Amino acid sequence: MLHKKKFLCPWKSRFLPIFLAVLIMLGSFPVFAQEISLYEESQNFPVTRGVTYEGKTLFTSLGWQKIHILKVDLSSENIDIDSLLPGKGLSQREALSKMVQENNAVAGINGDFFIMATPSAPIGAQVKDGRLVSSPSNRKDMAAFGLTMDKLPEILRMEFSGKVEAPDGTTFDIGGINKIGDGYGKIHIYTPDFGTVTPAVSNTVSDLTFAIVRNNRIVNIIDGKTADIPEDGLVLAAGGDGANFLKSRFSTGDTIKLHLNMTPDISNLKMALGGGAVLVENGAVPASFSHDIPGSNPRTAVGFSADKKTMFLVVVDGRQAESRGMTQKEMAELMVKLGASFALNLDGGGSSTMVVRPLGEKQPQVINSVSGGVQRLITNGIGIFSRASAGNVYGLKIVADSFNIPRGGHRTFEMRAYDKNYNPLDIDVSSVKWSVSNNLGTFKNNVFFAVKSGYGQVTATLGSIKATQEIKVLSDGAALSVSPGKVQINNGAKKAFDVTIIDKEGYKAPVEPFDVKWEVMGNIGSFNNGEFVAGENPGSGAIIAGFSGLKAGALVLVGMGEKILDDFEKPDGREFSSYPSTTGGAFSIVTQPEPVNSGTSSGKLAYEFPVGNSTRAAYVNFGSNGLPLPVGTVKLSLMVYGQARGHWLRGTVTDADGNEYNIDFSKDVNWQGWKKVEAELPDGKQPFSLKRIYLVEIDPSDSDSGAIYLDNLAAAVAGKYDSSLLPPPSPWFDTANTSSKTGNIVIGAFGSLAMDSSPESQKMASLIASLTNQYRPKMNLIAGQTSINSKISSNSPLAAFIKNMKTAGTGYKTLADNEAFFIFLDSSRGSLRLTDYNQWIKLRQDLNALPISKTVFIAIDRAPETFSDSLEGNLLKKILSDYVKNKNLNIWMLYGGAERFGARMENGVHYVSLPGTNAKEPSVTIFNIGRGQVYYKVVPVVEKIVSETPAVKRVLLPI
Repeated sequence: MLHKKKFLCPWKSRFLPIFLAVLIMLGSFPVFAQEISLYEESQNFPVTRGVTYEGKTLFTSLGWQKIHILKVDLSSENIDIDSLLPGKGLSQREALSKMVQENNAVAGINGDFFIMATPSAPIGAQVKDGRLVSSPSNRKDMAAFGLTMDKLPEILRMEFSGKVEAPDGTTFDIGGINKIGDGYGKIHIYTPDFGTVTPAVSNTVSDLTFAIVRNNRIVNIIDGKTADIPEDGLVLAAGGDGANFLKSRFSTGDTIKLHLNMTPDISNLKMALGGGAVLVENGAVPASFSHDIPGSNPRTAVGFSADKKTMFLVVVDGRQAESRGMTQKEMAELMVKLGASFALNLDGGGSSTMVVRPLGEKQPQVINSVSGGVQRLITNGIGIFSRASAGNVYGLKIVADSFNIPRGGHRTFEMRAYDKNYNPLDIDVSSVKWSVSNNLGTFKNNVFFAVKSGYGQVTATLGSIKATQEIKVLSDGAALSVSPGKVQINNGAKKAFDVTIIDKEGYKAPVEPFDVKWEVMGNIGSFNNGEFVAGENPGSGAIIAGFSGLKAGALVLVGMGEKILDDFEKPDGREFSSYPSTTGGAFSIVTQPEPVNSGTSSGKLAYEFPVGNSTRAAYVNFGSNGLPLPVGTVKLSLMVYGQARGHWLRGTVTDADGNEYNIDFSKDVNWQGWKKVEAELPDGKQPFSLKRIYLVEIDPSDSDSGAIYLDNLAAAVAGKYDSSLLPPPSPWFDTANTSSKTGNIVIGAFGSLAMDSSPESQKMASLIASLTNQYRPKMNLIAGQTSINSKISSNSPLAAFIKNMKTAGTGYKTLADNEAFFIFLDSSRGSLRLTDYNQWIKLRQDLNALPISKTVFIAIDRAPETFSDSLEGNLLKKILSDYVKNKNLNIWMLYGGAERFGARMENGVHYVSLPGTNAKEPSVTIFNIGRGQVYYKVVPVVEKIVSETPAVKRVLLPI
């Protein structure tokens, strides 16, 4: 029997993400045979009793990987598992996060493959709460996952057949339940689980016959393109012989019998969900897959252990810098390594999504990084439910915007409470007692005021239950920053700005809004409770933030005019193109009855995205020179008629210098009807021109065809920013930069060293050597590339310089000294990993072996910020900062490639940029090292060069 679906109300509450535990280690998570683990970060917390979440960030010899794992104890009485479907039915795809919230689940993953259209339907079967929601498609290459009433998991090969029996005993085949019909030669059944209406057939297809059924009786038989589905019944839809059967064998009031046959028997199934290939069977990965999605992609899989007591729900991110994704075989091997003896591949790509309720929070959230940046609308998923009702307080968790706190500033802490089943609880926050160690400051209720720099522990106590959290109070402030630094805002609109302080050691902390003193420059508006409110008149100005004697600001433009660029009324000036050549489509100007937003016509961008091996795109090009944009354009707006088929709507603009930028109108065209979308222009030289607007699909496995409609392309034009209103940047004074201090060893440091046969080059190299040699350095350190293509006299200063020279960029090397330890890194191919990933292993080993408080110099041929993999550069800086904190190492990173000398601190690490021979302002840096202290002075080279030397500009560096 087919049952009516149940509707549940979503929770609505605020969520602040935080993880319970972070574990960082080297090479602990098993990776595949062809790659070497270089770094791992693991985040773990219980979701509910019987369910744990583990998120792994892996950095390997092949790049980055992010893996999300839900481990479910199926023997736990607290746990329930069921399939999920959209609130409006299978036909109306929905974000997984909404399904999870609407059904009061605590976690979930995306489910079956589906038709990328609206209306939609899953490819495979779905059973929810014991009822058949959707029949399988009887494909031999795709399997399903099921769970019995006793929560025993199974991999299923499901098949469906059925017949409709008329009162006279004759029968007719059923094609499927809640499926998109293919020709409707058989009878299709639609229940309220599908939605409110049956799929509409196109105008080129003959009308279907619909039999409306309530209480197993025919209440109406009609012909048409679609039919409403009764909330308390179902609809039989058919064409051809099936239509004749319905009209000739049934009359209103007749009883109808449905014979539905499922193999295997589903009478004991609590839930089931279709998928793709079986990834693991009896602990082994098959030699080949029955349904193979090629390439490294985002992946989703479900599996279970040999004893059927543990279920694994796994999502791997992909198609992004943070995670390369996995092949289907890699995903299968991962499931085996996690402990799965059986596993099924689910829909992946842009569909791969995991939603989890973090510990102590009421609202589940998307915890993975979905491909494309926006949740894809899907037809179903797997949900995890907690059966236990709320109990007494069992644990606490401390939450704050940041645990770095400016000295002389405040931080507001919040408390999350949970019971023994990890259900979130509301508590009387006034009953929580707060304290801090090391006399770092004082508490007033839950608001902390920082008075002393250093690390400490905040403790929250509720009765006999305690929670602790490490904090850091920053040292003296060096600078403020305001974000965003530029903003355009409409008259009367409100805008909140974030203020961050940076201390002299390069640590950052957000400043609480009530600690900031605001000024407004220009007649542009005012502040109300820490929030800027734009005035009623257009204008240009700035807002200035003040804290701890420091100031910083942001530029503000109030009021914008709108200019229509293209109303899509005329046919000329645009042309269609596509990528690759297999992508079809067209652009045309159309009139009603096709969708038109205003005027008499609109632009129709039709597309055909076949399955392929790469991204596919359909373009509307605005001529060879593009569509000119007015000076001062800050964003573009466009009316778009979508048909909820997804895909990414983008544009390409060119600035006055010829630089191209891609802009985003919408990362997912997931709406039906007209909608206004906007795309902000990047920072670039005005004026811009718009080269194209295009629709793109980045998932090679997704095929689709359809059209979107465009109307009223407009430019938002603002005035000019006035940078003169901003306060000057705060200078940073490095106390280590002094010529009055000496050390036990002297090091001469320089950027790249290049010398050829030209007199200018030889004079520059010789002068550098002479300047450095007079300080009698123990070592001449070159933090860049070295190229000497000329003979050197053994009596020249350069010969003595080279004798003591050590260079970066030539492989991994170390040099030990009583006063310091020197490490030379090679990123000549773009990063450490791309040059030689073994450098990561050696670096960690050498830093681990050093004694506490050792001075360390790291020379590298490029700044971490300029790595071809910016994530790797950030990881290098993070790891070095961790060694500063955990081992009190005094780390100095020296890198070449700079035009002039620069020094800064970031999270406790010294970063020094060194210019080379061909820099605009070459200089030599002399380091004095001793007794754990480092001092340096900068000696300009250019002032020593005679004015007739044409190779170098005469500029003096400040010391």
